[in-house]
Order: sequence, then C-alpha cells, then structure tokens
Amino acid sequence: MKNKNFLLIICLLVAVSALILRFSSWRSDRLNIEDAVIEEAITAEEAVTAEETITTEETITTEPALIAGTQVIISRPLAGEIIVSPLTVVGQARGTWFFEANLPVKIVDTADNVIAIVGAQAQADWMTEEMVPFRADLNFIVPVDVIDGYLVVSKDNPSGLSEYDASFRIPIKFR
Repeated sequence: MKNKNFLLIICLLVAVSALILRFSSWRSDRLNIEDAVIEEAITAEEAVTAEETITTEETITTEPALIAGTQVIISRPLAGEIIVSPLTVVGQARGTWFFEANLPVKIVDTADNVIAIVGAQAQADWMTEEMVPFRADLNFIVPVDVIDGYLVVSKDNPSGLSEYDASFRIPIKFR
C-alpha cells in the first residue's frame, strides 16, 4: 500500500512539473517574440514596410517584406513617402492588436505632436492571431513648419496597462 501511494505521489509531481515547465516556456517564448517585435517596430528605417525586391528565375516583383513574428505591415503609404490629405492607410496587423475590430492610427510630427488620429477598421475577421487587413482614412492639416513625421499604428489596449502597449511607426514626409 505504501509503495502505491509513493508511486502515485511521484507520478503527480512529475505531471505537475511537466505542466509548469510547459507553461513557463510558452510564456517566455511569447514575451521574447513580443519584445523583439516592439524593438523591431522602433527602428523605422529597418521596418518591414520598406519594399524588398524578390528575384526568381521567371519574374522580379516588389512587395512589402514579411519578417517572421511581424505584428504590423503597412502597404500604403510606404516608408519615406510624401503624403497629402486625405490619406488612405492600408495594411495588416495581427488580430491581437485589434479591439472590437478597431486599432488606432495616427500621424505625428517628429516631436510626437499628434496631427491626426483615427480608428482603422479591420477588413476581415479580427478575432485571430493571424494577420488581418485594415484600412483607415485620415484628414489632416499640417502645421506650416512641419516637414517630416511618422505614421503610427498602435495596438488597441482597452486595459490601459502600459505593459500591453505596442506601436509601429514609419517615417513620412509632408508636401
């Protein structure tokens, strides 16, 4: 009887240990991916929205680059593009960036002063971890002395907790 109880306790300890290891490694992987993506989003010149030429034997095409773990892809406007009002922003973001099929898109100057902000709407089912297309139309008036700025796509964070904040920005120019 003692051997059976001892064996049962050992089996339970092994099972609980396996579950703890599985959960902690999943959590660690997820945090590392999110940290890497946020770091990737900060360097606008190296952002995934920059066009990349892909060469094959048959054709040469130009399309937005997609890096593993990418959270946001902006197809229009492109990084460094000169923009005018009204501006249509087209892109994709992970479904986890949306709340109620919406995510904030804004235009800021180089000092992060907001020029325009609007909620981009998901163009497909947003309740997924996959990439979801979105679209936003921004009307804005640029202050006279502003030449450069950023288009910023932010993760919609209804909790308000800063640890869940994330954003992606690309440089833009004003006419």
